[in-house]
Amino acid sequence: MKNILVISWHFAPRNTIGAIRFTKMVKYLARTGEYHFWVICSSLNEGDIKDELLQRDMDGAAQYVTILPVSLNRMHLAETLKRHAGKMFCKSQESNDTNRATLSAVNNIVLSKEKSITGRLKKFFGKTLIAINDIYIFVCDDIAFAQKGVKLSKKLPMDKMNAMLTTWGPTGSLLLGLKYKKRNKNLKWIVDYRDPCTTSGKLLGLYLRYAAYKADKSASYITGAGRTHIGSGKYMKKFHMIRNGFDKEDILGLTHCEHRDKLWITYTGTIYDGKDDIRPLFQILHELELENLISREHISVVYAGNDYHIIQNQAKDCGMENILINKGKLSRKKALELQYQSDILCVLAWNTWNERDVMKGKFIEYFMMKKPIFSIISGNAADSAVKKITQRAKLGYALEEAGGSKGHAEAKQWILSKYQEFMMNGCLKCHSDETFLNRYSSAVMAKRFKELIDA
Repeated sequence: MKNILVISWHFAPRNTIGAIRFTKMVKYLARTGEYHFWVICSSLNEGDIKDELLQRDMDGAAQYVTILPVSLNRMHLAETLKRHAGKMFCKSQESNDTNRATLSAVNNIVLSKEKSITGRLKKFFGKTLIAINDIYIFVCDDIAFAQKGVKLSKKLPMDKMNAMLTTWGPTGSLLLGLKYKKRNKNLKWIVDYRDPCTTSGKLLGLYLRYAAYKADKSASYITGAGRTHIGSGKYMKKFHMIRNGFDKEDILGLTHCEHRDKLWITYTGTIYDGKDDIRPLFQILHELELENLISREHISVVYAGNDYHIIQNQAKDCGMENILINKGKLSRKKALELQYQSDILCVLAWNTWNERDVMKGKFIEYFMMKKPIFSIISGNAADSAVKKITQRAKLGYALEEAGGSKGHAEAKQWILSKYQEFMMNGCLKCHSDETFLNRYSSAVMAKRFKELIDA
């Protein structure tokens, strides 16, 4: 049996999208009985929601998995600065997640073109606050994770370790991987990028690119969930793209609910302010209502996650905020139940010349729901991966900002047709290509990692 070291900041039972990729990989490879996995991850904080589905995955593989959590001491000074400085930028918060709402408001101030003395002062303090937040999240915790994680080597059979897999981010996983690789120069290292290794901060960007460069240089293989998930981008000969996967076992036992008086269009997960834009959906609904083709009484846009303040502001821009339903932060099981009970699932992404084919894990998660998917892709580049897969798999409609007025008109007609189908039948049908979609299962993803581990 091979010993495999896995370093993933986010791992079961942490209730975050970042924990899914490597948890599922470990789950399916552990089932082969060929490996024992030693997993170093961050410990949960008091009050954190646990993902009972990921916990179930690891309970089923407990014989082949040893989890070693790293406990981190948070920087209370940075938290205090963020909380008090936030009052300068926004008088009240409508979101349950104050930090996210505060930082969103700060970003708006930093990007504004206000030239008054007050505006310039706010901009200066805004940039300072963002820098503090970046240092707090990325640098201090990264170093602490690596320093504490390396001490766990006493509990690991390092002399019998066959391979090491790390996934970014945060960067702490890379830093710890570098420390172990330095001690074990012949250890096969697979450096994975669950997300693009980018940031809006210039200094932080240099730090991330340097850490990625050092890791990529020492790596045996580099893997990424998409075309932009390439780390430093300096060692592309080592690169293998391994998409995220969906796990049909997660939806076993889910049931439908009866909300048949309204068409539910649902978005679950993170909204990246400045990149994700759901306003085209609200604009279409607003236009259809003005044309007396739909009634807002029969439509709800449902959101679950930490970023309700963003979707609410975008809905207000189109005068459609009263069709919103805020479910707040849910466990992943509850979020999956919400998706399963909805009529249309909404995807937000972006596709630019600098960041091509961004595809969130949530999009792939939607595949197993057998629901029509409406995707909104912002950015100046056309023919995104989301659009191509949507068309190939007959999932629904993908509206690209680069498609202009023609795309808007087609999307409007698609939404209207689904509304009419719902009003007539009380439900919607989706005739997607299941054979094609099965290429994106977690089992297939794990198989791709297995090929590299055994190479």
